[in-house]
Amino acid sequence: MAAYITQQDLIERIGKDELIILSDREGTGEINTAVVDRAIADATDEINMHLSSRYLMPLPKVPETIKRLAVSLTVYWLSETEVTMSDLVKGRYQNAVKTLKALADGSMRLGLPEASTPGENTAGDVQLVSGKRLHTRKTLGGLL
Repeated sequence: MAAYITQQDLIERIGKDELIILSDREGTGEINTAVVDRAIADATDEINMHLSSRYLMPLPKVPETIKRLAVSLTVYWLSETEVTMSDLVKGRYQNAVKTLKALADGSMRLGLPEASTPGENTAGDVQLVSGKRLHTRKTLGGLL
């Protein structure tokens, strides 16, 4: 599964110092790449969970909207502790999920190919074939 953003994308959008604060669980003063990668994977899974019902996966290209949503989701997953979780982070997460739901239900669109569902009467129709009737009104002789 390809991620929608990279660690470098996070640095460009939120800054290296903020990423250190969010990921440095051991107090080394450096970005903890494993923690960041896990949060990016969680955000990617959440995006895929919403978009897979409407769009062909994997997405042929990653729109900036999805990258922005992935940043908000990743920051949320990095902020799982009470110390780093703020109302701003929660609000951005909630807005990202709201946007993903709108993309999934079709009220918003990405401009990418959508998954198609087969229409009625396409290849693979089911036909019912039966043999000759064994019992008719005549053969039952007035029982019916």
